[in-house]
Formats: sequence, structure tokens, C-alpha cells
Amino acid sequence: MELNEFLIKEDIKKKYILDTSIIIKWYYTYNENDLDCARLFYEQVKNNQVIIVSLDIMIYEMLNFFIFKFNMPEDKINKVLTEVYDIVFLISINKHILEEAYKVARILKNSIYDSSFVALSLKLNYPLFTADKKLYSSAKSNDYNISYVTDYQQYF
Repeated sequence: MELNEFLIKEDIKKKYILDTSIIIKWYYTYNENDLDCARLFYEQVKNNQVIIVSLDIMIYEMLNFFIFKFNMPEDKINKVLTEVYDIVFLISINKHILEEAYKVARILKNSIYDSSFVALSLKLNYPLFTADKKLYSSAKSNDYNISYVTDYQQYF
């Protein structure tokens, strides 16, 4: 396949930003809600149907979750990390995203971590999906382009 053909095919794929709350559901299912919707994202990105974008801080949040809430064994975490790096387009947080995240955090009265995902959505103009009800409610009520994980089914 020629480079131009590849770029055109990649450009027509739908692109979504996922925060940590959804990506964790790909690997941790105990007492979790909305797993079918989170799994839909997972299956579609694995089948190369969509592009999932997230921030590199998602990795830190995910690892913290696995250390403190789940105590995932090292061999399993290595597989998870390898897969996430293979299927999710990770963007390094930078000054421009942090500046926007700071503005968003003040409006939402929410953490800089969560607000960074909203800021990335603003910068890239891709829809943000979350399974974090607090983030969803505050961002939605302030007219940010955010959807709850269960809303993904309506895209079909």
C-alpha cells in the first residue's frame, strides 16, 4: 500500500479520546459497570476500525489503579502495557494541553488529570468518552464535547 493510500484510509477512521476510566475496564471487570460499551471500543480498536487516542498520563493512572485497587501481577501488567502501547495512540502531555487543562479544571472544579482529557478533546476536536460520572456531569453541563461510555452504542 502506498503512503498516500494509507494516510487516506487512516484519515477516514473515526477517532475518539478515551480517558483512563474506560481503558481500565478493558482489563479489570470485577464489579464494573458498562463493560459491554467499554468492550466495544476495545474490539473496534483491536480490529483496526477506529483510532483511540489518550494521554500518556493515562498509563500512570492505570498503573496506580492496578497497584492499589487490583494488585495485578507483573507478568500480566507487562502484557497490558504492551497491548495498550500497541493499540492506543498516546499523546504526551505538553505545555499547551496543560494550559488548557488548567482553564478547564477551574471551570469544572475538577482535577487537572481529568481536565487534561477534556483539554485534549478541545485541542484535537475529537469526542471524549468517559466512564467517570462526575467528570461527565461537570463537563457536559459546561458544554464540553464529552460522552458517557454508554453513549457509544448510539454511534451505530
